[in-house]
Amino acid sequence: ADDMGLGKTLQTLSFLESLRQEGELGNALIVVPTSLVYNWKSESQKFTPKLPMLQFQSKDKDVLSERLKSNDGAILIVTYGLMTEHEEYFKQHAWNIHVYDEAQNIKNIVTRRATIVRQIPARFKLCLTGTPLENHLGEFYSLMDTAVSGSLGDYDEYKKTYISPAVIKKTDMDFLKVKIKPLVLRRTKKEILKELPDKTVTIMKIPFSDEQRKIYRDVALSWNQKVKDSVKEMGEAKSQMIMLTALLRLRQVCSDPSSIPGVKFQEEPPKFGLLRESLINIVESGESAIVFTQFIPSLERILKTLKQENIPAFSLDGRMTKAKREETLHGFNEYDGGAVLCMTLKTGGVGLNLTKASYVFHMEPWWNPAVENQATDRVHRIGQERHVQVYRYLMEESVEEKIEFLKERKSSHFQALFSDVEVEKDIHQTSSQITQDDFEYLLS
Repeated sequence: ADDMGLGKTLQTLSFLESLRQEGELGNALIVVPTSLVYNWKSESQKFTPKLPMLQFQSKDKDVLSERLKSNDGAILIVTYGLMTEHEEYFKQHAWNIHVYDEAQNIKNIVTRRATIVRQIPARFKLCLTGTPLENHLGEFYSLMDTAVSGSLGDYDEYKKTYISPAVIKKTDMDFLKVKIKPLVLRRTKKEILKELPDKTVTIMKIPFSDEQRKIYRDVALSWNQKVKDSVKEMGEAKSQMIMLTALLRLRQVCSDPSSIPGVKFQEEPPKFGLLRESLINIVESGESAIVFTQFIPSLERILKTLKQENIPAFSLDGRMTKAKREETLHGFNEYDGGAVLCMTLKTGGVGLNLTKASYVFHMEPWWNPAVENQATDRVHRIGQERHVQVYRYLMEESVEEKIEFLKERKSSHFQALFSDVEVEKDIHQTSSQITQDDFEYLLS
């Protein structure tokens, strides 16, 4: 659970290489998000070329089976999706080691994916993640139970103590910290990378244009009435979807009102104008930047703007094939001069090494601080030699400012469990559901 950017991939490859040299490797299974297959293969070829690294593909199952049944030992890398699709194949083979990269992918214990990883037997299991806790302590149980089955006891008892209560007692949190200490390795950049250049985070509060503000108010009033009608008719629990849709629409207005069906907005959104001017200056100085957005229309508009300004630009999003992703990443990293890589937050936020850039732009705030931090740390990590500048865009007097407050509450759980600072008081939980009061606060 080392901090993002401390080289968990390389540490794991070194561990596997030491086992190979000692003749104790056996068969190892590395499960990764689709976006990280290329990264694992290239890192292995660069640093541990003697490791017998193979990639699982459906058409090669029989050939791979023969190799796994031999006594030579092999490392099979597979995506979470293919592992789930071919679960019986992986259950029938003998494994010495399992590695689960970006293990937050198995944080929900009731999902099929999380169930399968606990059912595939192995002598030793290793979960890798810079964010072992994103939302609540139930996610942490899933990771721990995968790595060391039963390490946190019975799930129902754990739930009574750490998930269901509105307040987690200080003594219970202290007990949990002691229990996980032999099983969790957590080191931060401040502890390890004394020479890592600083990272400066600047929050840019941007005023609405007059037309954009009018659209925002109209959308807020319209959806507020829809939510009130829904809650009155069906109650809060059954009105979650309409509340989330309303918040989505408001967040879209903050970025680009024209992305909402039926809304006409001809001018350049304030965020995009500020970004354009910043990127022109950055690239002209020979530096590179990463731009994260959560909306495909925003991604496409940014790329169009960069093209008009003759700025070298690359993009990543979830619609791309694996081959196209690898081509894009290689093109950006090897580009001779300043360039911009634009990507959707969930597509490019994990596992990538993007130290070519020294500027990071977050076009919108996300509900979860861990997700944003992971994305930023694609740049602020081992190998970075320059001061990293991070800019987070927020529209003034909007739902985006309110999201920032909610994020602060989420980060308290993480700090209580993983920092060396003693827990000083009980931890107040936050509900995963949105109440009507929450909604009205976000709109206020």
